[in-house]
Amino acid sequence: NGPLRMVGLVGTNSVAAFGQATISVTDWLNVTLGLRHQDEERYIEKSTSGLLLTDGSTLPLLDNTNNATDSDGNPYPATDVTRSLSPKVSIEMRPFDSDVMLFVSWQEAIKASTYNSVSIYDSADYVKPEEIVAYEMGMKSTFRQGQVRFNAAAFYYEVDNLQQQFVSFFEGGVVALQNAGASEIYGAEIDGLVQLFPSLIDDLVLTGGISYLHARYEDFSDASGYNEAGVFSNTNDFSGSQIIRSPDFTVAASLSKTWGVPGGTLEAAADYYYTDDFFFEPGNRKLSMQEAYDTIDARISYDYLAWDLRTTLSVYNLTDERYTNGIFVTDFGVQR
Repeated sequence: NGPLRMVGLVGTNSVAAFGQATISVTDWLNVTLGLRHQDEERYIEKSTSGLLLTDGSTLPLLDNTNNATDSDGNPYPATDVTRSLSPKVSIEMRPFDSDVMLFVSWQEAIKASTYNSVSIYDSADYVKPEEIVAYEMGMKSTFRQGQVRFNAAAFYYEVDNLQQQFVSFFEGGVVALQNAGASEIYGAEIDGLVQLFPSLIDDLVLTGGISYLHARYEDFSDASGYNEAGVFSNTNDFSGSQIIRSPDFTVAASLSKTWGVPGGTLEAAADYYYTDDFFFEPGNRKLSMQEAYDTIDARISYDYLAWDLRTTLSVYNLTDERYTNGIFVTDFGVQR
């Protein structure tokens, strides 16, 4: 007996090219056309397991360097190439004046396939490429010689085979990927800037933004993950669950004041951030939920113009709010 040694290595060869052109149809209407070609090869360079002996050598157990299986357990080549030709179309309009721009866009994108090459007892798992179609519309505007800015956008994304992470002892105890069949993301956001009391106070600026996000797995059956009792299986159905790290609402705001001082400028600012509840697991277990929280930060910075050097002193989380940046989920529990 001895420690189990597992080695997994995935190689990549990638070639891509992108080009776009903007056509001025009228003095207030521009059309941009883009195209991206991608040719990306992923291959299993090594996938082995063995026992580490006391003399430092390894007793081989399994060598799956040339073996892989798809999500249904069928044999799959140990090399896969993702080829794509992804278009982009955007239209920019300024029908009123140069201070207000309206836009709409449509584009496609793809993330290459890959393999889970570390496994204790099984061959490497093939992970399908992730594909997205994105639609967006909105406006960007500036008023009062730049003293007021307002932007707004709405978007809709269709995602096929979204690549999601999970960790299990049965997958070698390392981060592995799986595909969610179909996902839907839509939402809206607004942000703006206003100089407060410009006739009384110089350079007192308020910026802020609000976003709404609806992000759900539409089809995520036969998913690997944990139930509320912490039991791992690969037959879960997470369809309808909230996509990880996707809060419904977020709010951000900042109030800053700038002064001219010898050698440069001095800026003081206070920042506010709020996020709604979100989850770290596709199964949306209570153990993996981050409850809503808000934070307040403060900073002061000096910009020495002769050297183009900015020095900043920041203080984070002045209200001592407790929250989690991430969790590590395994068969043995949740670590925060």
